[in-house]
Amino acid sequence: MRSTTSTFRNVSDRFSSTPSAPSPSSYLGAGRLHPLNSTTPQDKDHIVQQTDVDASGSRLAAVNLGYLVDPYAALLHTGGDNDPPRRFPLINRGTYTRTTAIDKLVVQFLKGVPAGQRKQIVSLGAGSDTRYWRLKERGGEWTRGLVYHELDFAEVARKKAERVKRWGVLSKALELEENTTFGHGVDIDQNTGNITSPGYYLHAIDIRLLKPGLPASSLPATIETTIPTLIISECCLIYLAPAEADGILSFFTTTFVPSHPLSIILYEPIGSDDAFGKVMIQNLATRGIALQTLKKYSTLSRQKERLRMLGFKGGQAAGDVDWIWENWVGASEKGRLARLEMLDEVEEWKLLARHYCVVWGWKNGEGESMGWEGWKTVAAQRVED
Repeated sequence: MRSTTSTFRNVSDRFSSTPSAPSPSSYLGAGRLHPLNSTTPQDKDHIVQQTDVDASGSRLAAVNLGYLVDPYAALLHTGGDNDPPRRFPLINRGTYTRTTAIDKLVVQFLKGVPAGQRKQIVSLGAGSDTRYWRLKERGGEWTRGLVYHELDFAEVARKKAERVKRWGVLSKALELEENTTFGHGVDIDQNTGNITSPGYYLHAIDIRLLKPGLPASSLPATIETTIPTLIISECCLIYLAPAEADGILSFFTTTFVPSHPLSIILYEPIGSDDAFGKVMIQNLATRGIALQTLKKYSTLSRQKERLRMLGFKGGQAAGDVDWIWENWVGASEKGRLARLEMLDEVEEWKLLARHYCVVWGWKNGEGESMGWEGWKTVAAQRVED
């Protein structure tokens, strides 16, 4: 058996320095980012924006092998339409675990709000994510009344708007919405990256502009501050300075009307304090990728405390990806996935998966527990303070 030192260097180097080097937003997926000589703010933003190529490619690779069912992944894939992306088996398992874990929490949130009542999801740095279309296809009473918002850089939003307009299956889904509170039809603006429809909105916006103390008017007008809301951040805030990331979450917890419930799901890397984490950070830094909040929120307990301090006082829970794989994925499903491809790097898988986590938290409305009863029954990893 290889030593721990040998293992962490092998895994971190393998998935941070190869020609198909990964970024955290794809669960160490395998995009093709290259370090820039310039370090201007625009260049740094471009590097972050390009991490969506990683996430998109990892999702499509997992779909192509049968880990996930997602007919929209290829349509929104941002890495080109020619060579299908391929990933190592442990990356595919990570993509599967990340996706299904967040899906589980999203569905629990939706089922916790009475059918037909308006509720919304606000996805920060959504990139090429397909969750809105997958939820619409899945249907069910619990999706009635849902309004879905995605916020991202204009450059990323324009690419997504172009693909939504290009593929009829994506644009037609927007036309089938029944939510008409704002009286909007479907408008896809490829020049700005904004999409408007009765139940789905794509907002080309720099979320760093959302700061504590600013009025609710700082948000796009269609985002309501008086209905049950779920915020999703999948490796989005990790690229911001801690003060910026904290400020965005504080903006939401202080701007949304206190009498209505608010919740959040985070997916982020952890474990910067150990040898593997330090090598991972060093390798990513050579490519111009800085995980700015990782040191401050490097453990599950720090992540939970982060949510509590920033206003999600109703409850906080977390699990690293290895724990979620072991406890949320059933034996029959594990057997199905094992038949797709061989994963013999068990030691490497555990090492890598323990450096990523899903964290969720909520704050109740005044006298309400709406939306969170389902989350309270979800098994969470025991975390030592």
